[in-house]
Amino acid sequence: MPGSSVYEERIILVNADSEGEAISFAESEAIEYARDVEGCEYLEFASCFHTYEDKIVHLSEVYSIMRESSLATEEYLNTFFDTGTERERR
Repeated sequence: MPGSSVYEERIILVNADSEGEAISFAESEAIEYARDVEGCEYLEFASCFHTYEDKIVHLSEVYSIMRESSLATEEYLNTFFDTGTERERR
């Protein structure tokens, strides 16, 4: 679309001793990733999810976010996940 930007949300696995260390690793990786991709810019936002799994295997939970919303189910999905502009495989 003319006048629009593409935003990429990435999930990476990091082995760290604390949430602060994980965020630091993720930010360093994001800076490097943005440097290597033409026209890419790190927007200085990183979040962290601690997995309680001893080993990552089939069906391991590696990310979760909970958001409180007054939107109806379909409106919620359309607002946050299915806007029609996503470039993803389903």
